[in-house]
Amino acid sequence: PHHTGHGVGVSGHEEPRIVPYNDRVLAEGMVILLEPGIYLPGVTGVRQEDALLVTADGATLLTHSDKRI
Repeated sequence: PHHTGHGVGVSGHEEPRIVPYNDRVLAEGMVILLEPGIYLPGVTGVRQEDALLVTADGATLLTHSDKRI
């Protein structure tokens, strides 16, 4: 199943999984990927991925790509 996002490390997909049932607290210095998607059964699907650095007061967006389709 697809998740809304996940952590990044040595392996591309690492904990924490960004899902409603994961209660792990994000810590300063973690890098996470948020990748919401939309899927049209039998037609197509797309995911937009953004990298964020968790900071003491929130997060800093690391991805600055054009999001227009």
